[in-house]
Amino acid sequence: MQTLTEYLTENRVHSAPVIEYVPTGEIYRGVRALYYDLPAKDAAYRIFSYLALPQSPPPQGGYPAVVLLHGGNGMAYYEVARMWAKRGFAAIAPDLNGFCAQSTARRDVPNPNGGPHGYGTNVRGPHPWAYFSVLSAMRAADVLCSLPEVNADKLCSCGLSWGGWLNLLFAAKERRLKAVSIIYSSAYAWQSGWGAVQTASLSPEERLRFEQADPQSCLAEITAPVFFTAGADDQAFSMENRRRTAAALRVPAFYSLRKSFPHANIYGFEEPESALFCSSVLSGRLPSRLQAVCRDGEISVRGARRGDALSLVCTSADPSLLPPPDWDEFPLNGKSVRLPAGCRAYFIAALSKDGTKWSSPLYTV
Repeated sequence: MQTLTEYLTENRVHSAPVIEYVPTGEIYRGVRALYYDLPAKDAAYRIFSYLALPQSPPPQGGYPAVVLLHGGNGMAYYEVARMWAKRGFAAIAPDLNGFCAQSTARRDVPNPNGGPHGYGTNVRGPHPWAYFSVLSAMRAADVLCSLPEVNADKLCSCGLSWGGWLNLLFAAKERRLKAVSIIYSSAYAWQSGWGAVQTASLSPEERLRFEQADPQSCLAEITAPVFFTAGADDQAFSMENRRRTAAALRVPAFYSLRKSFPHANIYGFEEPESALFCSSVLSGRLPSRLQAVCRDGEISVRGARRGDALSLVCTSADPSLLPPPDWDEFPLNGKSVRLPAGCRAYFIAALSKDGTKWSSPLYTV
């Protein structure tokens, strides 16, 4: 099987993108529906997507921009593009599962030129689904960077669930990205919840191909800071695999881990922390990093901001387990706390005065 680098070398085209806007009946409250061309070695594809620009005038140099990668069983969501436009970003949300929309109610219409179906673990054909989707995400970035209102030097990406898994691959190969947000996801997907269930039905050869396509093979290539948002109760990607993913990076990692965070296609995009992280990086200021220092079982907290409400979130079970184990949360009245007896993993969560949620990395004992 080709590597992702070999596939992109063979198929990546750097011509100006051809954009076909869908007629006016398909404009959703300021969000444009469009197709963009995706030339590849085997065929010429047309990818459906939504594009949204902020309503305010462009700042000097143009709007910052974001490529939005949806989750499994999902599709292009105009709601998510509009959400990020309201936060000041030019946003494109491509469909990565071979669909297009005929109306707000009919979004899962097969797109004959939209590329492979079978999100996530589809490794059939000459290349895995993930390879084609990275190529498609790169072309979506071309679309954003071709717009006169956009600052091509301020490009970010945000992916959710399988889209977050894909975003790790995208970030490893797309050097234009300045900030990367991963919601729910991690590498090592064949060892996590849904990924383990889906790969169980693959043949030994297909399973090997999927493991070779997993982002774990190229995490060290990512050059932009990475932000992880997830709940300890997530059923799809384990806390331990997320920790392993961050440990393999050669760039700073930042976190918004919580005791509970429901796993859903649009819900995860609604939280403001990803956009705040991207804006902070683009302004030239990396966010402060919350850290826990453990000495003889006593935890002290570093990097907390004045007014943060801090808590210790911990478990006495193996954090690699899925379904996830039970986690306990204890408020911190000061900036230090003793780990409960038998604790095997923990993180410090912070609730800021403005309602945003940040955290330390996950630590294992």
